Amino acid sequence: MRTHTGEKPYECDFEGCGAKFNQSAHLKNHIRTHTGEKPYNCSIKGCGAKFTQSGGLKTHTMRIHSREKPYLCVNEKCGAKFTTSGELIIHMRTHTGDNPYECTFEGCGAKFSTSGNLTTHLRTHTGEKPYKCHVEGCGTRFSDLGNLKRHLKIHTGDKPYQCDVEGCSAMFSDLGDLKKHTRTHTGEKPYECTFEGCEAKFSQSGNLKTHFKSMHTREGQQRHKKTENHVMKFLDSVGISYDREVHISYSCIDDTSKKSCRIDAVIECPERNLRILLEVDEYQHCAYPVSCELAKMMDSTACMRLGGETHKLLWLRFNPDAYQVDGSTVKTLKIDRYKQLEHVIRTHVPEKDMEVMYLYYSTQDGFPCVISDIEYSDSFKSFVILR
Repeated sequence: MRTHTGEKPYECDFEGCGAKFNQSAHLKNHIRTHTGEKPYNCSIKGCGAKFTQSGGLKTHTMRIHSREKPYLCVNEKCGAKFTTSGELIIHMRTHTGDNPYECTFEGCGAKFSTSGNLTTHLRTHTGEKPYKCHVEGCGTRFSDLGNLKRHLKIHTGDKPYQCDVEGCSAMFSDLGDLKKHTRTHTGEKPYECTFEGCEAKFSQSGNLKTHFKSMHTREGQQRHKKTENHVMKFLDSVGISYDREVHISYSCIDDTSKKSCRIDAVIECPERNLRILLEVDEYQHCAYPVSCELAKMMDSTACMRLGGETHKLLWLRFNPDAYQVDGSTVKTLKIDRYKQLEHVIRTHVPEKDMEVMYLYYSTQDGFPCVISDIEYSDSFKSFVILR
């Protein structure tokens, strides 16, 4: 009856938590997220994985050891398989766009495909961070249990998942990260856009979601313009001149083609014999296949050269959104990013005829992660410069 009445008489008594549940068993499972107790052990020899709930152990056994995935997506362009029916239900919402869980805070209206995502989102309004690191001297708190689990591995240094591709030896603390990494070797892109006429494919489900929202919804297209406008207003405020939305026709390399591309802004720096091609890459342009991004830069450069352009070219790819350094999210103020963008525009002296700079893109060991994508050609990597 409590599912109907909403009654939740079982409350967590850990300091600063206050989570409530309608069943004592749910409270018992929750308390283990604070204590770290994992009473359910995998019995497979050599594994040693432990879990707070029996369901977690069952899913682990099916996913890792038996590789059983009996739940198949019925979308004919997808074919993804899942270990549990719940995973399939959530996945199907990426096709239907169904977001049944809506934020009730006034003026928000954000919607989510899972109740867990809504719960985590609500904490951005309340400021609640119920998950605390109990390692002595730390005490960092998190709004999401998954973030706490990832954080704990900073203390343990545990990286049990190793890439088995010959010559690689990369190791990861999270199985999902290993799966994503493996696709950089195989080139597998199991997540395909189902929008009519679009053939984009991605190696990560998150990139597909970003692509769909950015490319096939009015909200995404409006956001792109809004972010781009912010950058251009900053350039105006510091006195940097530019040509906005410059179109490059590809007819000079294919006289039968009617294709063209749009460059967000072109900045002329004649005193340095330099032409800067500025692209505002929301979410590091993960919504776009890497091969398309490379083709755009190569074909546009070829057309400009054939059209008589003699200046050295800098493709400046500026990411205004979240990024990571060696797997950890870095928070950089917007104004600091803009000032660095200004610094590059005003001071960069090119050494090559064409260069590519990724500004505020995720990096690993000092190199932009995007260049490790299997579609990123070795020959094009020679154009990438580091800051």
